[in-house]
Amino acid sequence: MNRRTFVLSLFGVSGLAGCLSMDNNYTGESTNDAKNSFYLGSADTISIEKQSEREYDYVEGDNIVQVTYEDGSTNQMTFDELGTREANVAAADYLRNLFEEEGLLERGVSVLMGEVLLEKVTNLPNELEFNRSVPLGVIVLLNMPNNGVESQIQLDDLIQKTPRAIKVKVRFNRDDYFGKLPVVCEKDTLIEE
Repeated sequence: MNRRTFVLSLFGVSGLAGCLSMDNNYTGESTNDAKNSFYLGSADTISIEKQSEREYDYVEGDNIVQVTYEDGSTNQMTFDELGTREANVAAADYLRNLFEEEGLLERGVSVLMGEVLLEKVTNLPNELEFNRSVPLGVIVLLNMPNNGVESQIQLDDLIQKTPRAIKVKVRFNRDDYFGKLPVVCEKDTLIEE
């Protein structure tokens, strides 16, 4: 299975449950490290809202919540981490829908969510610009076939269409969370099997 198939199946199957578990997120590990770099989008920041259906209970301690999943399993984290993870899902879904409307998904672009470490971003953003409790963000992947065929969109054009960040207000039943997540672009060479 190639990386694209793996990543797409991972996000298609795991959905929000995968986002709440750090183990199932895209980390930008590349099939061709020499040609892969992250670039922060250069379009204006987008603001969205999401009503969360996620249920949680506070447990004793510093702002710790316990989330119970459909299968009965539980996970504990800070409320801010839960908010960041929910915001990341909403931001990726929103951008994926926007890019689908613009026809970019048909042109070799994928919108993923996962770990975004700012020290790996080429145009050096400052962490203070964002509001997130764990290093998550939206990753816009430009898939380049390695068979010599040019992509239908250039990386520079994609960076210009991609917002620098997405501000998300997540409304839970008890509390609201306000996050601002980075959006980065990456060019990836696909290995055809």
